[in-house]
Amino acid sequence: DRTLRTPPCDREQYGASCGGPLRKDNAWIFSSFEYRDQNAALQTGTRNFTTSEVQHTSAPAPLRDSLWSSRYDQKLGSNNSLMVRYSFNRSTDTGEATPSQATPSFSAAERQNSLNRFNSIQAGLTTVLSSTRVNNLSFHYDNFSNVIPPFPQSAPTTDPQLGLTNELIFPDLADGANFNLPQTTHMNRVQLRDAYSWALGRHTLRLGAEFQHYSAAGEINVFGSGTIIFPTDFAFADLNGDGQINDLDLPIAVALKSSAPVTLVPIPLVYNSYIAGYVQDDWRLDPRLILTLGLRREYHTHINGTSSAYGPCPNLTSLPSTPCTWMANILDLSKSPDTKDFSPRIGFAYDPFSRGRTVFRGGYGIYYDRIILEAASKELLQNNRALTGTQ
Repeated sequence: DRTLRTPPCDREQYGASCGGPLRKDNAWIFSSFEYRDQNAALQTGTRNFTTSEVQHTSAPAPLRDSLWSSRYDQKLGSNNSLMVRYSFNRSTDTGEATPSQATPSFSAAERQNSLNRFNSIQAGLTTVLSSTRVNNLSFHYDNFSNVIPPFPQSAPTTDPQLGLTNELIFPDLADGANFNLPQTTHMNRVQLRDAYSWALGRHTLRLGAEFQHYSAAGEINVFGSGTIIFPTDFAFADLNGDGQINDLDLPIAVALKSSAPVTLVPIPLVYNSYIAGYVQDDWRLDPRLILTLGLRREYHTHINGTSSAYGPCPNLTSLPSTPCTWMANILDLSKSPDTKDFSPRIGFAYDPFSRGRTVFRGGYGIYYDRIILEAASKELLQNNRALTGTQ
């Protein structure tokens, strides 16, 4: 039966919050919690040896997600107020792994479990300088961790030498353990930001600056479990001459596994900083029209990295005892960062009837994306060494 049935899904979601003053007109606290319990399924496939077809099936994909956030506010005199907030997230979910080669379908064994943890601490100080001037200073720190262990139900075949499950790639199905598991990713971020506002007649001026520092590292198992690619979904002849037609007769197009010791390969630590500043004017041309004019400047520093913190690690083109080597030229670190990231912004809000019920808004701006450190760290993983395989 190749009919694709609708996988089951149910979700239970709980939440609670509480808050109130700790001291009247001086200190307040608020806290909230949310939990999501979801039992869903993924559309998967399996090889039906009776009909020699890839049959559509489904496999469980549970999700458990916890969210918690608490905030504390306090007045510090008549002109200053303090805010402190802590947020936490922990989730575990089962989803589709990405096979080493694209296939129309994947089996239940090709799933992966993922554990995510996120911590965030933020503090802000608001200062009223006068009846027309306000300054906001904030500090933010967060860290993120992702762990993807070997999937426990991936055992269609076992490598007799390594004792690890192989990934099997058929034309219409991916089966077995994903070729990149296990793996981990860790990221830290520090942010400092200041925003100043000044109401000056028909103008509201805003000036601000921001600094962020990122760092990311991790570990990955590159083809440690091995990948076998077959040109057909099922055996079609007794190729080995044992009198039977089964999977032992499947022709093999490619068999690939890591030549390095079977261990997690450290993804080198990479880091960079982000600096930005802006100026903006909200100009009330008349009671019905507000024009916004702004300019932002962004700057990313060099991407730097190091692998010295990990000590010796497998070298994939030499002896296992050879330590990892940092080669700066892989990212061309000698090249100056981009210094032309200027972002003009323009916008308007028009109330044609001066009643506050109908408003036309429009705007234009140029925006720049942030540098993704994961791509740079994986590039350094292959720095001056090929990910060789044994075929």
